[in-house]
Amino acid sequence: AKQHSDLDTTLIERAKTLSPREHRELSKTLSSLRDTAESLARLRQKEEEVSRLQETVKVLMTEAGEKTRQEVMTVKEQCNKNIGKLMDEMQRAETELAEKRSVLDKTVREKKLVEKELEKVLLEKPASESRLSSAVDDLRARMCAAERERDEMQLKVNAISAQSRQ
Repeated sequence: AKQHSDLDTTLIERAKTLSPREHRELSKTLSSLRDTAESLARLRQKEEEVSRLQETVKVLMTEAGEKTRQEVMTVKEQCNKNIGKLMDEMQRAETELAEKRSVLDKTVREKKLVEKELEKVLLEKPASESRLSSAVDDLRARMCAAERERDEMQLKVNAISAQSRQ
């Protein structure tokens, strides 16, 4: 600024020796030079501001990318944990279903054995009616118990099957 001031002073001193027309042209030229210098200074400021803004955008994009990666990893880890839990639950349900089917199969076999035994007793017709009646009552009670256990196991197997399909 001091340099411009000294230059202006020197030019003004010289301008006193110029004709009015030359003086006006010189004034216009000086004014134009000042305007150009101011425009260049504003342009430099704008360029510096653009540069700062570009750097800020670059930093923000980097931070946003990192945050996004971290969030994706967090969600992925949570999903993997949930999948593991569901797989464990499914395995337990399958084991329980296999156990219930085994009990059901055993109950069905016992029922068939009791039915065959009852049939055999009915065909043999023991000599004593009371013995026959007692054996029949015992076999019927065992058969009813076996059927009841079979029905209970079938309900449990159906419930577990339905649960494992969900």
